[in-house]
Amino acid sequence: VIDLLAEQADVVVRYQGGNNAGHTVVTTQGKFVLNLLPSGILHPGVVCVLGDGMVVDLEHLSQEIHEIEKKGIRVTPDHLKLSKRATVSMPWHKVQDELEENRLAKTGSAFGSTRRGIAYAYSDKYRKKTLRLGDLLHLKEDSVKARLKTMLVAKNLELAGCYHQEPMSYPALLTWCEEQAELFGPYIADTGEYLEQAVSEGKKVVLEAQLGAMRDIDYGIFPYTSSSSTISAYGSIGAGIPGKSLDHVIGVLKAYSTCVGAGLCYHNYRVEHSYYAMGGEVVVADKQMSGSQHYIVIKETVGLLQQEDYYFTLSCTKEQYDQVKIGDTINCDRYQSSITYKGEVHGIKVI
Repeated sequence: VIDLLAEQADVVVRYQGGNNAGHTVVTTQGKFVLNLLPSGILHPGVVCVLGDGMVVDLEHLSQEIHEIEKKGIRVTPDHLKLSKRATVSMPWHKVQDELEENRLAKTGSAFGSTRRGIAYAYSDKYRKKTLRLGDLLHLKEDSVKARLKTMLVAKNLELAGCYHQEPMSYPALLTWCEEQAELFGPYIADTGEYLEQAVSEGKKVVLEAQLGAMRDIDYGIFPYTSSSSTISAYGSIGAGIPGKSLDHVIGVLKAYSTCVGAGLCYHNYRVEHSYYAMGGEVVVADKQMSGSQHYIVIKETVGLLQQEDYYFTLSCTKEQYDQVKIGDTINCDRYQSSITYKGEVHGIKVI
């Protein structure tokens, strides 16, 4: 759906999350798995923006760009802009995620993380112990160097004290930052200013969400959520134009429900006999579940997003079923859901 919308857009903006999920797009040029890049990157006339609210793994972004360039997609600073306010996913964030998930797994308490460091990047954002992309343009300044040293000391204390890891060195960290700055410096910009100008000129700007509403950090199935705000109300803020209002909100509803990680899944079918294969979806984590779509969650999502339209997708993958299955009860796996079914089902046949 987002790819179809991107065809008509001038600008497509990702406003939250990182490379912990994404979109699969199939075109005449092949199949593209996009974790960080907005879907508009496949259209040469569209400008793509990674917004203020994102956490960006630059090594992953480099690889993602490389993969689509092999299929003939050209990526330049005119085509892709990275917000100077977006948070850098530092080298230690993935390390922390891996170590903690392994520790929790010993007691059966693992979250089923993608192990891509997203939660730790957001955590350090709010602790002010990481860099923004714009800082990479000022690595020679004493203030930035001092911040790097301060956060490295704190991080080494955590890794050594909690996980008995060898300390990371400042020269190696600075070299890593300099390499990322050389590669991505031309792409880093004041994207808020760019988007303000685009809106004032009447250009079509599409804000692309990454995860479902039930993964929202505040309104989702906490604690089994993502670490960012996924709902539409955060769109303008995460994009970098907080003073602008959304003109139109479109919800995307699959013919089935999927769940990454541990915790609540409404009809716990495990990944080995799931709808993932039928839908051609990519598995990104150890724990992934899927099952029938769910009325209660649909109803809750409508209240959260206030969308004007719903797009129903991947229904063709369930041709072997007489009808799309929609449930009206929740199967809670080690988790007491705060979502309750309060009324009759109107307009949807429950089977």
